[in-house]
Amino acid sequence: MKTAWILLATMCLGACANIGKPSIQSASSLQGHWQLLEASSAAVPSEGVRAKVLQFDTEQSRVSGSVGCNQLMSAYASNGALIQFKGIATSRMACSPDSVMQFEYKVIRNLESVSSWRIEGDKLLLLDASKNTVLKLKRM
Repeated sequence: MKTAWILLATMCLGACANIGKPSIQSASSLQGHWQLLEASSAAVPSEGVRAKVLQFDTEQSRVSGSVGCNQLMSAYASNGALIQFKGIATSRMACSPDSVMQFEYKVIRNLESVSSWRIEGDKLLLLDASKNTVLKLKRM
């Protein structure tokens, strides 16, 4: 009986040790299409000619998609929860209304500031160095 209590106590302590710690997610969790929901807590504007979607290709470490009007592409490097986007490029179409272009600039600036990521349910959160969510996306 004493052995059973010791075993039970050990299991409980082991389970409690992991409370509050984020689960470790592999970069393959990023694979697929993600719909952009927010940029710096601002909702995605409904204007624009294209859906606001990013596609992660984890085999090639590339991301591509549209942020409303222009196409976006970039390489990225990830190591665990750390991620950095490199060589962000877009097509150069003029977009109307001006709010579409302003939103695209915000998304690009935010991608440049991303240093880590995490997935919560069906949401991908891209975080800056201060752990603020700068981009929020939903798995499609």
